[in-house]
Amino acid sequence: MAEVFIIDTTQGIESAVKEMFSHLEKDGESILKSSKEVYI
Repeated sequence: MAEVFIIDTTQGIESAVKEMFSHLEKDGESILKSSKEVYI
């Protein structure tokens, strides 16, 4: 099952992008997998 992250942008896009990418690593390893589907 895909993980979904909803990030608040009221503090600005830059901080929202940083927060989003902080969720994409667990224990120093990327949780991103090879895929042809990307949703932003």
